[in-house]
Amino acid sequence: MMRNIKLIVEYDGTNYKGWQDQQSAHHSERKGKRPEAQNTLLTIQGILREAIGRITHEDIKLTGAGRTDSGVHAQGQVANFYTVSDFTIERFPLAINAYLPYDIAVKCAEEVPLEFNARNDAKAREYLYVINNHKFRTALKRLYSFHVPPKLDIQAMQQAAGYLIGEHDFTGFAFGNKGKRTRNIMKLEIKKKDDFLYITVKANSFLMHMVRYIVAALLEAGKRKMKPEDIKLYLEPALRKWTHSRAPARGLFLMKVEY
Repeated sequence: MMRNIKLIVEYDGTNYKGWQDQQSAHHSERKGKRPEAQNTLLTIQGILREAIGRITHEDIKLTGAGRTDSGVHAQGQVANFYTVSDFTIERFPLAINAYLPYDIAVKCAEEVPLEFNARNDAKAREYLYVINNHKFRTALKRLYSFHVPPKLDIQAMQQAAGYLIGEHDFTGFAFGNKGKRTRNIMKLEIKKKDDFLYITVKANSFLMHMVRYIVAALLEAGKRKMKPEDIKLYLEPALRKWTHSRAPARGLFLMKVEY
């Protein structure tokens, strides 16, 4: 009998070419070993799919809720796959994790209706971006934050963020330009704790590199290189597109997906 299995997955994206599998990625040489990944062609989806296949003995199709970029991390990525395996749902996480490297982990598994699709059924996705705003860089958190040593004007960043909340054409904050692409940002919060800034962005969906471009723009406001209200200009992509650098992937986390 066909079953639909939903997984919650956590991963450190440092050594991976993002979530999305690539035709050029070959994982057969792993043979069940569990080292930290070093091949830059490896993808989270490809390695996870291979691990699931090893326990179900099926060539499964794995669907993820978010196509995280190369180097981006996740605490609450959601994925689903179909199987006729008679594995009990409780056994799936332990069994899959046995074939995963230590920087990828299945946190839980749940059997869901056959029509459930992790990507198409998602109502909102929430990302977190972490900035180290201390004058010195950190060694232990270097892979999970972006070091910005100049003192930032948090109030200016919050003011700029306010202009982006709601439904807008965010083509100006996305890689490439394929016409109007409207998204609805439901939450964009900036909080500081000790020397770290935490930027939370929640939207119905995101364009490629959208969060990282937005963070870069907010930082310009925080450095007082741009007035907070100037960020509105980039919501008119026909007039202006954000062409400056984007914030690096290492500070970005997919935190949760809502259905």
